[in-house]
Amino acid sequence: MVNTNSKSSKSTTMAELLASHKTTFVKVNKGEILSAVVTKLTSSEILVDIGAKTEAVVLEKDKRIMRSLLSSIKLGDKVMVAVLNPESDYGNPVVSLRRFNDERVWKQLDVLQKSKEQLEATVDESTKGGFLVSTKDGLSGFLPNSQTVSWKIHRI
Repeated sequence: MVNTNSKSSKSTTMAELLASHKTTFVKVNKGEILSAVVTKLTSSEILVDIGAKTEAVVLEKDKRIMRSLLSSIKLGDKVMVAVLNPESDYGNPVVSLRRFNDERVWKQLDVLQKSKEQLEATVDESTKGGFLVSTKDGLSGFLPNSQTVSWKIHRI
């Protein structure tokens, strides 16, 4: 490649151009926990910027957790993601927000417990010793018969 600048007739090679360009892309590895910024948020897709060459795609197959994420984050939010795959077939890193969601839900539960507020949960199954329940945030657990429960029946 020839520099057409009249002040200098110095040639620049492609290798020199590439060497002069500094990249700030992060190389990601499976299992890494990274800070990210939410860049796209739709009912079918969440993208985050992790500093890689392309935006990372959030993979969440559990619909309850996806609904919880969509209702609790917004564009520009800083989140923590776990790398599931450094590069998909389409070239994007694939990440999970499950750990971020779990920490957020547990913090909310801690606040509710300290303030003695009620928590709404759905009974998924009844067992001999109690109930298997889940919250709208995707948290599930066992509620023993010995716990005080008030019922609110919703017909589906």
